[in-house]
This record gives sequence, structure tokens and C-alpha cells, in this order.
Amino acid sequence: MNKKQLVIGALTAIIGIFLVSGVVVGKRLSDLRSHLDSRITEQSMVVREVALALAQNTTNADFIKIVPECSVTESTVYDTLLSSLDKGLSAIELSKLATLFDSCGSTVAARRAGMSLTLNHETALLQELAAERMLLGDFEIEETKVEQYVKLAETEQEISVQFLKLVEAQGQIIAALEASIPTTAVSVEAIRSEAQKVREELERLTAEVSTTRADLLTS
Repeated sequence: MNKKQLVIGALTAIIGIFLVSGVVVGKRLSDLRSHLDSRITEQSMVVREVALALAQNTTNADFIKIVPECSVTESTVYDTLLSSLDKGLSAIELSKLATLFDSCGSTVAARRAGMSLTLNHETALLQELAAERMLLGDFEIEETKVEQYVKLAETEQEISVQFLKLVEAQGQIIAALEASIPTTAVSVEAIRSEAQKVREELERLTAEVSTTRADLLTS
């Protein structure tokens, strides 16, 4: 075999190796894309499930165990007394409301806060998966609705913060009235004024998030 034939043989071998390597790399890349596509689909379903639970004011089993709910009877009595707080309650009713506040007052707010944190966590994971997938090409991030879910998670988090503020204000008012501070006292009025601002912010945020919820959760 002459020198020319050796060179041609070597080049052929090298080209063959490159071709085989290219096929192997292409297959691995295709498999990785498919794997990430599957994970993104699964994660999108997880995010949607948590977002839907928040929209329906429900929670998952984990938070039900962590934040036990008061009984239906206690919840009914608490809601009735709380709605009558501004109209005036007797000393006995006020004492009952203060007792129920510890077990019923923050239940919904605490569970909602936990669910909103979960939504933020799951959305962040979806974001990371979409970013990894984009690096591999042939991917439209809009199809995963990541940006909308990020916006939804941020707003749901703010709603939870405001909800907790409202519950805190209600507890402060109950404590002040139980301590026989006059309803016209500056401290009570200041709390009520702040609570009203929180309610207005909650209404604004709820209206703002309704469109995003409709786009994501009814399709």
C-alpha cells in the first residue's frame, strides 16, 4: 500500500468517525430535548394544579396537616362574630371571638401563604427547565406559558401577604376591644384605617389576577 492510499484510508477513517460521532451526538441531543419536553409538560401540570387550588381557595393535604382547621361549628360562630364586630359585641361574645381567633382566625391565611410559596417554588422550577430547554434550540417558551405563570405566582404571593396583614389587623382590633379600649380611640381607629387600606389593596390585586387566572386555568 503506497503513501497515497494510506492517506486516503486515514481520511476515510476519520470522516467515518466524525459521521458516527455526529449521529451519536445528534441522538443524545434529541433524547435530551425529549426528556426536558416531558419534564416541562409534567411541571406545567403541577404548577397549574397549585394555581387552581389557590384560585379555588383550597389547599393540599400537607398544609391541612400543618395548619389544622377549626370545626365547622367554630368556623361558623367565628365568621358570625367577626362580621358583627363593627356593630358591637357583648363582653362574652368578644371573649368568645378572641378565643376562636387563635384557632380559626389565621387558618385560611396561613394555608394560602403556604400554597402561594409552593406556587412560587414550582413556577421557579418550571422556569429553570424552560431555560435549559431553550439552550438546546427548537423551543418556543411561549407555549409553556412560563411568563404568565411567573406573573400569577408573584401576584398570588402579594395577595397572601395582604391577606395575612388583614388577619393581623383583625386580631389587633379584637385584642384592643377585649382590653376595653374605646372603639373611638386613636389606636383602634388607626388599625381599622390600615385594615381598610389592606382590603382595598386585596380587591385591586384580586381584580388584577382574575384575567391571568382566566387565561391560564380555563384553557
